[in-house]
Amino acid sequence: MELRMMIFAQLHNIYEENARVIQKYWHKCAEKVAMKLWLNFELDNPGAWGEGTFNEEPYLILPETAKLLKFTSKVISGKGDYDTIRHWRYVLRSLARSLWNEEWGTGGPHHAAIYNEIQKHVHIIAPKFNISIDEYGHLYF
Repeated sequence: MELRMMIFAQLHNIYEENARVIQKYWHKCAEKVAMKLWLNFELDNPGAWGEGTFNEEPYLILPETAKLLKFTSKVISGKGDYDTIRHWRYVLRSLARSLWNEEWGTGGPHHAAIYNEIQKHVHIIAPKFNISIDEYGHLYF
């Protein structure tokens, strides 16, 4: 019985040590993973980003956007080189424009649950990049 407990204790120590190593490296690459996911989302859905025709507005009030933002708001730090910060500001600007269009351009949010989820996570991410939010919830770049 004591040998069995010793084996379980050793397995637990090995598991804990490996979990710390995995977590350490995950934190190092999580922001890069988030950026890659957003780039793939943009390439897969150019129409949603307003790249379908000339002068088309972005429409990112989609379930995929809400899921990506939920993940991104947990892993993003607001730090990085100029290109990284510029990319995230572009994403936030497009999201803010989509939220504004959904709220004012269509007479109110049609997909209220998705709209609220996206807005909540945009408001979590925006302060990390020193983007101010007014009393109505709009971003100012």
